[in-house]
Amino acid sequence: MQNRKNSLKVKLLDYNNGRGAEKSAPNNPVGGASMPYNYNYSMIADKNQLFSIRKEMVSFYKETASFRNTAEFFRCNFKTVMKFVKRHEKYGLDGLRNEKRIPHSSPDRTPDNIRGLVLLIREITGFGHDRMKNEFPYLPISASTIYRILKRACKVDSHRKHKAKKKNDLREIKKKYKPLLSNGH
Repeated sequence: MQNRKNSLKVKLLDYNNGRGAEKSAPNNPVGGASMPYNYNYSMIADKNQLFSIRKEMVSFYKETASFRNTAEFFRCNFKTVMKFVKRHEKYGLDGLRNEKRIPHSSPDRTPDNIRGLVLLIREITGFGHDRMKNEFPYLPISASTIYRILKRACKVDSHRKHKAKKKNDLREIKKKYKPLLSNGH
């Protein structure tokens, strides 16, 4: 890690002195690239690699105290550097991890009591979504919503077989009856 920091310092000094004309640092694990950093921050998909780069970004900022130099060095927007520096100050290392993207609330979601009622009606009567809506018009949801609730609860039977599945079934049946055929075709 110490070697990595030294090489980052050398690269930054070379970058600032030459304003973009970078000299390759000795023992440089990053490699001598024509730009300040060897990869584009926005193009990285691996979460662990992102976390380590963000950690390096914050430590680099603490050494230089410049959002712009850090952003140029890591090939990202200075607002990205600001975001992760502020998160690091507020939350520590956990602030550098990806935040969950699921919504905090789903206001349009069907309430649990209605979902439970639909599943109870299905269990008692065995009705499908269309018949359930016709027989119980007081349900405050549409037939398609009833279908979706049943599907998520794995209460919908799929009557359709895929073509490949049907073919495989027929092949096995034909194998059983092959000895009965006279000429073997």
